[in-house]
Amino acid sequence: MSHPSSPSHVETAAEFEGNSDSFELNPRNSMTRDRREKVSLDVGSDDEIDADFDPADDSDVEVAEPVSAFGKLGVSEWLLPAIERLGWTAPTEVQAKVLPLLLGEEPRDIVALAQTGTGKTGAFGIPLVERCDSKTRQIQGLVLCPTRELCMQVAKVLETLGRDRRVRVLAVYGGDSYRRQFEGLERGPAIVVATPGRLIDLLDRKALDLSAIRTLVLDEADEMISVGFREAVETILGHFQSGETKSHKTWLFSATMSADVKRMQTRFIRDAETIDARRDVERPKIRQEYMLVFEEQRTEALVRYVLAAEDFYGLIFCRTKAETQQLEEQLKREGFTVESLHGDRSQREREKVMADFKSKRVKIVVATDVAARGIDVSNITHVVNFGLPVELESYVHRIGRTGRAGKEGVACSILSPKQVGLLRRLEQKTGIKLQQFKPPSAESVVARAIGREILGLMRAETTEDFVRWEGAVREALRGGGMASPSPELVSVLTKVMREKRPALFERQPLRELSEDRPQRPQQRGGGFGRSSFNRGGDRPRGGGGAQYSSPQKKRFGPQTDRPERKGAEASSGRDGGRNSGGYGRPKSKSSSGGPRPKSGSRPHSRSHS
Repeated sequence: MSHPSSPSHVETAAEFEGNSDSFELNPRNSMTRDRREKVSLDVGSDDEIDADFDPADDSDVEVAEPVSAFGKLGVSEWLLPAIERLGWTAPTEVQAKVLPLLLGEEPRDIVALAQTGTGKTGAFGIPLVERCDSKTRQIQGLVLCPTRELCMQVAKVLETLGRDRRVRVLAVYGGDSYRRQFEGLERGPAIVVATPGRLIDLLDRKALDLSAIRTLVLDEADEMISVGFREAVETILGHFQSGETKSHKTWLFSATMSADVKRMQTRFIRDAETIDARRDVERPKIRQEYMLVFEEQRTEALVRYVLAAEDFYGLIFCRTKAETQQLEEQLKREGFTVESLHGDRSQREREKVMADFKSKRVKIVVATDVAARGIDVSNITHVVNFGLPVELESYVHRIGRTGRAGKEGVACSILSPKQVGLLRRLEQKTGIKLQQFKPPSAESVVARAIGREILGLMRAETTEDFVRWEGAVREALRGGGMASPSPELVSVLTKVMREKRPALFERQPLRELSEDRPQRPQQRGGGFGRSSFNRGGDRPRGGGGAQYSSPQKKRFGPQTDRPERKGAEASSGRDGGRNSGGYGRPKSKSSSGGPRPKSGSRPHSRSHS
């Protein structure tokens, strides 16, 4: 399985934006996820998510002491409760350096460099919200993001920050309804968070006015360039330089200072002050390693690597959609629970994949670079490069999804001989020597896999279903002479029997039968068990009204609509067969009056004189 060499095979952000929709992301700070409130994101509809707090009561909220450190940087008092709700306990390095410059009386253009996950959204989000006047219905702040996922994530953070002052935030991105976005723009949002492609489309349609923009933010500028939005971003920056907008400030945030980012700075924001917060941040604890195998053995090497890992919970990156789909199918054939993320996935499929991945129902996700941008999932243990990306920035963003919050992560690259040159250039640019290791042997993989299965069988469960099975197994062992079986043995046998005979406990309880003899039903015209209907199909004996059981009688509807019978037929039908000779048989003349003759006796003949 080789990478297509043509750039047309590589999934671009513009293509991804047109073919897919957004899905919900984890909060920025996963360690305080349980403290984060649900916020309302204005996407052009009237639907809002209920929040767990009341803005009117924020004056009585006690701000934690660590959060007050933001106030020392110049953050307004009214913003501190919102910062606490987001779970930001103390400023990060990039926030401590950027906020004093952007919260001053004379904000300036800046270029801020900081690694992914270090608080760049808060660094520009706090001053952006403070500079907005919620009383006006003009767009005052514009944020550009490379993907719709990051676009929605940033919009939610800004919505939380500006909620107490009713600062409206609108997210516009490809794949969303134009109608809803037009309606959202008509409401007059103060801040618009957009992807470059959809923003240019709306500008061409003259759907939004940028003349009142005071702040332009480029978030993850290196990503926007690397995924194919360079021309779109330069078009937007040129629009602001054309004199059609009022005086504004440009804030560029990036994880790396690539040559393209440097050229963009030189061309559009010459007077920007550069703030580099990368040196002051502790390097993530990521062990970077690689395996060198033949091209046709890369999938087998990946399977062995995942099986040999202690607890694999991670992302596997591919370069193309086709390679992502092929690898997903191959891993599923190997017995793994795996899903994929790429541009052909629908919104519902993508949301389900992310929900399963966050809950660890699915522990392996195969993704392209573009589809995985903006994903913020905590506790990822491994990132696997199924081949190195061509650009250094992509490699940095890939491996940055593990080793967060002070935890150690592993970044493994599975390479073929033709990628050795790319590996050497990567090591030269990063200054990091990747450690080579051999693929695990088949024997070691089998031993570890069996060991994990046995340990899993020995681990008891606490579900009600398991407890029922466990009690039955324990009772069976005692009946076989094992007075006190070990808990591990009981757990193993319980799981084996539950899988081997799953229907044992599915039997329904039998109804209890009373010892009293059931009462004999009273019926006319027949013995025990006879139907209450006569053979002629007339209505029930003793019945009346509109109750009919015979299909031919149902055609006539209610009793009053039935045609009347004439003569003996009508008489027989009205009395329900009571004057008939039993079970619908007509009465004989001899039984019209007096007792029936005894058996064997001849009736007396009438004498005629």
